[in-house]
Amino acid sequence: ADSVIANGVAVFFFQRVLRGVMMGEEPDEALLEKVASTEHPKIFSYLEGQLPDSGFMFGEDILLADVCLFSPFVNGGYAGFSVNGDDYPKLAAFLERVRNHPVMQQVLAPEEAFVAGMKG
Repeated sequence: ADSVIANGVAVFFFQRVLRGVMMGEEPDEALLEKVASTEHPKIFSYLEGQLPDSGFMFGEDILLADVCLFSPFVNGGYAGFSVNGDDYPKLAAFLERVRNHPVMQQVLAPEEAFVAGMKG
């Protein structure tokens, strides 16, 4: 499941950041539209049915499993991708809870600065 999620979201980072910014090529937006319309509903609907309404995947403490699920969405976010909270409220809320955890804030701050510098 993790490779399906990573591939379904990381493609945005590859196309828009690596290919678009670093390689100077046009991103394949048609591919991204296809992934968003065919792959995301399957992946996100499954996650929506598995995630808790509050807390993290296995309780109130953040664990590695939460970070692993969150990571591809971070990369997608650097490319302008986000989960539609109207369509997938539990997934969007979960991702926000992980992002706002103090440990994740410490990790993400320098990474976000690096990516911003990379984009110019």
